[in-house]
Amino acid sequence: MGNYFASFSDFITMTPYGAYIWSAYGIVMVVTLGLLVSSQIRLKRAIKKRGSP
Repeated sequence: MGNYFASFSDFITMTPYGAYIWSAYGIVMVVTLGLLVSSQIRLKRAIKKRGSP
């Protein structure tokens, strides 16, 4: 199985679609982090609302 890119810089640029690919990666990362943070906040609120046993 051969390499898809000749060098690391070719991988980073991903000519000619690099901007679209990296933008999609960024959007997915922001959404994923947002979901993780919001679920933690909701969990803490639910625990606080329930109170200590």
